[in-house]
Amino acid sequence: MSDVQQAYNSWAQQYDSNENKTRDLEARSLRETLAPLTFEHCLEIGCGTGKNTV
Repeated sequence: MSDVQQAYNSWAQQYDSNENKTRDLEARSLRETLAPLTFEHCLEIGCGTGKNTV
């Protein structure tokens, strides 16, 4: 396993619980942008753990 893969595996365990201002700002922006839209399905690419998808 590469060092990069090991680092991401370690980070993934705490990704959703660590303070991450960039990720959290993106979540806020995403919610505000999508709020006026109505849709039944959504495909999010590059969503990591999917924390902001909900």
